Amino acid sequence: MTREEVRANIILAYRSMINDRYTYDVVASSYEVPDSFTEEKLDQLKSYFLDHIYPSPDVREEIDEAFKTLQGYTSNPAQLINLLKDSTSLVFTMGWQLPKILKAGLSALGSFKTATDLEDRLIDQVNLAGLAPPYSFDQINELLSQLPISAIEDFIDDTLKLFQILKDRKLVSRILKVVNTLIEKMRSKPNIYEGREIRAVELGRNIISAGDQLFASLTKDEQKVLFGLIAAIERDQIQKIFATSKGRSDAAEE
Repeated sequence: MTREEVRANIILAYRSMINDRYTYDVVASSYEVPDSFTEEKLDQLKSYFLDHIYPSPDVREEIDEAFKTLQGYTSNPAQLINLLKDSTSLVFTMGWQLPKILKAGLSALGSFKTATDLEDRLIDQVNLAGLAPPYSFDQINELLSQLPISAIEDFIDDTLKLFQILKDRKLVSRILKVVNTLIEKMRSKPNIYEGREIRAVELGRNIISAGDQLFASLTKDEQKVLFGLIAAIERDQIQKIFATSKGRSDAAEE
């Protein structure tokens, strides 16, 4: 199998794991969930994860290509900032904060880069072990446990960074204004910006916009509950993976 075929099967397995651990009964039995935070609201979170944060392989392929296009701007957004300088309304309302707001929008999407890095490590592990798809939950967890814990923590930290920004309602509103203006400016200069570059920014905007809609449907208290649940669930997942691996190692030594 090619690396991309292995990656597609890893993505499918990980999506199944997300679907399982964000099932309402599973979450409600392990965490304190307020009565107001209904099954429907948790399903909205799960849908956002599966549709936008960790989508199906065909969608991920488009997103990965988009963020490869954006990599240069992410590390050096000066060109995009210069493009916005003649937008009087943005400069007037945001002033010196404009570069900071644009950088926050770009950094919010960092989880896609760390997801790809994590998958590359898993692909190497799959090939070493000679595993054939489909991959079970136990197999994925075993592969994850063989990686440096920092690799998984980086992915989770970048995912939480996105949700931290979404929780800041004022900041995310400003990010969307900046990005929408940026797309208009890029479209007005077709000789400079290619269609794939504009599409990449649009995809980033859509991911943030869908998250904005998710948080807008919740009260402030529910937004805090949502962020706390995501952090707790993902952190606990790391502990379970490495605790299980340690238990197997201890048993083998005996």
